[in-house]
Amino acid sequence: MRAKWCFGLLAVVLVLSGCRLLGSPLSEKAVLSDLFNAQFKEAEAVVVSEYTTADMLSPENYDYFKEQLPELDRELFDAFLAANREAVPSADLLEITPKVIPISQEKLTEIFGAPEGKGWEVFYQTYGRVPGVQSFSRPGFSKDGKLALVYSGGQYDWLAGMGELLLMEQVDGIWKIKSRAMVWIS
Repeated sequence: MRAKWCFGLLAVVLVLSGCRLLGSPLSEKAVLSDLFNAQFKEAEAVVVSEYTTADMLSPENYDYFKEQLPELDRELFDAFLAANREAVPSADLLEITPKVIPISQEKLTEIFGAPEGKGWEVFYQTYGRVPGVQSFSRPGFSKDGKLALVYSGGQYDWLAGMGELLLMEQVDGIWKIKSRAMVWIS
C-alpha cells in the first residue's frame, strides 16, 4: 500500500514538473527571444519597457480576439491572463542579438515631459537609432505546449505605434507568428 502511495505521489510530482517546464522561464525566454530576434534582427539595440505588461487585456476581451484569431481557445487565453498576473523584468526574458536597454516608467515620464512636445527628439538623441520603445507580455502556453499567446507593442513617435496579440507556434524548434490580432494603434 505504501509503495502505491509513493508511486502515486511520484506520478503527481512528475506531471506537475512537466507542466512547470512548459511554462518555465526558459520556455518564456524562447518564445520572446525568437519573436524579438525575428522582428529586430537589423537593430543594434532595442529599448524595452522595464517590466512586462498585459494590463490592457482582460477576460472580457476574449470574444473580440476569438473573432480575430479563430485558432484561439478559452483555455489558452486564460493561460495567457494567468501568466500575466504578475509583471516581471522584461530584460530577463530576452536573449537576443541586439543589445537590450530596459527603460523605467520614471525615465519615460522624464523624457516625454520635455518642453514643446520634443519627447521623441530627446528619446532618439538619448538612445540613438533604435526601433522606438517596445513592450510585451509573458506568454501563455496551450496545454500541449505547441502554441503560445503573447502581447507585443511598440511606440515609435507620437502617432506611430501599435500593439498586437500574437498566436505563436513552434516550427522546427523556432517560435514563429501563426496569426495576429490588433490590440491598439496610433
